[in-house]
Amino acid sequence: MTGAGISVSAGIPDFRSPDTGIYSRIREICGKDLPTPESLFDLKYFLKYPEVYYAYRKVRFSDPDYLRKPAPTYGHYFIKLLE
Repeated sequence: MTGAGISVSAGIPDFRSPDTGIYSRIREICGKDLPTPESLFDLKYFLKYPEVYYAYRKVRFSDPDYLRKPAPTYGHYFIKLLE
């Protein structure tokens, strides 16, 4: 029913934005090019190269975008009403 935009407007960084999204920053964050951006969250890739995921998590857990508490948006409240 919704997409990533509902979370972005709540203050949660997205994955696909060209300059700021997680996928566009994988090389910067992990120091390595991946077969595909989604490989970062692929179990088979993780089992073969767990250090890539852990490097990502180390950087992301210290990222100010993830340290602040996201706030629900009107869209979130609307979905709650539908529930």
